[in-house]
Amino acid sequence: MIWVIGAAAVVVLYLYSRRAGIVAVAVLAVLYVGLWLMSGQINSKVPTNQSVAVVASSGGETCKAPGAPVSVTFTNNADRQLLATSFTLSARQAGHSSLIYRATLRSDKIIEPGGSWTECYGLNPLSFSERDVHYNPSDLEWSAEVSLSRFASS
Repeated sequence: MIWVIGAAAVVVLYLYSRRAGIVAVAVLAVLYVGLWLMSGQINSKVPTNQSVAVVASSGGETCKAPGAPVSVTFTNNADRQLLATSFTLSARQAGHSSLIYRATLRSDKIIEPGGSWTECYGLNPLSFSERDVHYNPSDLEWSAEVSLSRFASS
């Protein structure tokens, strides 16, 4: 909306005085190019969700407690501390494409740049697509996907 108002103002200014209209367009072009260049440099330095690798598995030596059978390993590939990560933990039966488990979880473990952390998670019975069927967690194919990452400011 502000672009429309600005364009209308430049057109009115141009109709009133051609020299003032040309100067206004030149100033706006310089500002636009400057902001465009700065935003490209800023965005290239900000870590994103791709800076965090998450791997989920079950049935290993890491999580032996029956109440928390799924291990999730977080790896911080950014150049800043990872403060918190929200992620989706999901599972499929082997050879099937439909999800039978899906839960949104969060970890607030601080991970240094280049570091990793493994945490064990329990299963929410309400997150299964079929609540009357009992699945063995070690028989399922687990995956995790980062939905939100929060990094320390530089």
